Amino acid sequence: MKSKIVIIGLVIIMLFNIVPVLTTDNCKAYTNKNYKLEVEDCKYELVKTVGNGPQTTFDYYKVAFTLYNKGPEDSDNIIVTIQESKEPDRERLIRTGIIPSGESKTFYFGYKEIDDTQWIIQALNTGENYRHKVYVNYFPEDNTSRPTEFNSGNHTFLIGATSGNDSPGFEVIIFIGAIIAIFVFKKKKKRN
Repeated sequence: MKSKIVIIGLVIIMLFNIVPVLTTDNCKAYTNKNYKLEVEDCKYELVKTVGNGPQTTFDYYKVAFTLYNKGPEDSDNIIVTIQESKEPDRERLIRTGIIPSGESKTFYFGYKEIDDTQWIIQALNTGENYRHKVYVNYFPEDNTSRPTEFNSGNHTFLIGATSGNDSPGFEVIIFIGAIIAIFVFKKKKKRN
């Protein structure tokens, strides 16, 4: 009998301790807006190169990154970051903005006209054939918006100089043509 009273007493104490926790603001309330962001465009332009060696050469770029909101509601205030490395402690530039429903918004990085922040990438090679991998992330600024595939994302692209002809797949066409020529040559040789 005493054990039943003790158990009932413990249950009552636990209920009185749990109920206030559930009714206060200790629980994070997420809001879900009805919008969907997608990457519309990403353009870049080399502004200048400074330095004279592989370890002391820096490229200055302008980058225009455009998101489109194809949902029926305006977006939350979106943070867009750009950086040269995935490591969280590396230098990155941050822009914010709201993307209206059915519209695009471009986030500019390294534009002197917009602010004094210049975006710099250290060049790993002083030759003409270097490329840099660039990482862009976007997500809601407000902590009460749960990150989802509709309001958050990332985009990776290559930036930098290329060698003269940058037509992708051109080498594959030459390789296939060479294989066909070898088979035709062997077939003619067998006939003779």
